[in-house]
Amino acid sequence: MIAGALGWWTGGRWTAEARALRVLRLPEAPVEARERNGVSQGSIRILAWNIAHGRGSGDRGWARNWMGGDREERSRRLDRIGRVLREVAADLVVLNEVDFDAVWSGGIDQAEVLARLAGYPVRVEQRNFDLSLPGLDFAFGNAILSRVPVLEARRLELPVHSRLEEVIAGTKSSALVVVET
Repeated sequence: MIAGALGWWTGGRWTAEARALRVLRLPEAPVEARERNGVSQGSIRILAWNIAHGRGSGDRGWARNWMGGDREERSRRLDRIGRVLREVAADLVVLNEVDFDAVWSGGIDQAEVLARLAGYPVRVEQRNFDLSLPGLDFAFGNAILSRVPVLEARRLELPVHSRLEEVIAGTKSSALVVVET
């Protein structure tokens, strides 16, 4: 059993690089640069939001990720966040602490859900952590939702705090995107 879990973990670590930065488009939504709410095409509106894994708590600490309520409660929170994003109508939304597939948030891809709810045809997923064990998945990081075309997306490595952190969790990174205005 331990050998199986170790093999699963190793396979996930080897393939995590391919998932570390992805530009995804909703199939039903065309992507085009356009004026939004009277903002000229020469400017762009950006909103940044740390959604804290959708847990809805001001408490800090990694153990708090487990204490965000059941799937229905987290879903209601994502609906509220999606409504705010739709109302604000920013051209780009930078989301921090987003779950792409994590057991503590019910395996929901929060970036995809919010992109659909708020009408963002493009999303960039930048994973800081991507670990899969039998029955336990943890994939989370940052996301960028865009209403304008993403011309380029790059992953930028950030310095690690310790070698142990790098071995266990991998390196942290950020995303750099170039968009058409």
